[in-house]
Amino acid sequence: MKPILCGVCTLPLLALLLASRVQAQDASPQLSPAPTGAVPAEAQSALPPSYEITGTARSGKTPLPGATVTASNTLTGKKYSAVTGAEGKFTFTGVVRGRYVLRIEFMGFSLFTQELVLNPANPSGKIDAELILASRQQEQSNKSNNASVGAGRGFQASPSIAPCLLSP
Repeated sequence: MKPILCGVCTLPLLALLLASRVQAQDASPQLSPAPTGAVPAEAQSALPPSYEITGTARSGKTPLPGATVTASNTLTGKKYSAVTGAEGKFTFTGVVRGRYVLRIEFMGFSLFTQELVLNPANPSGKIDAELILASRQQEQSNKSNNASVGAGRGFQASPSIAPCLLSP
């Protein structure tokens, strides 16, 4: 008998709450809808300009689908992320104005980074990234290191530059 009595008491309270909520909704001012297809001049100037970053990730002429692309705004730190499609293409739309560091990563390939600036004079940026196999990148850096080390040894072995000790 107690649950029925409790339900009978809460029913009027629930009805009272719903009635007050309906009255509050009716008290709100009614806005007339704007004509379709027309945007007021004030609204056009209030909308922030839209910026976009597009590009492709390739290795030679081969597109790299599934590469991870990250665009980081250097001022705000906000990051946008995407994955390249079947043709190696990516797009970031609706990004804010600023300087971005774009990173493209793909397994087995060396990291690609490039800086890009979006502003009213340059509202869209296009990046065509050429990724190099990590093994080839390593070979190229080893060759350049060996060349610089060899040049350094030749320079150190020069007899004309040997240190001279003078005794008093």
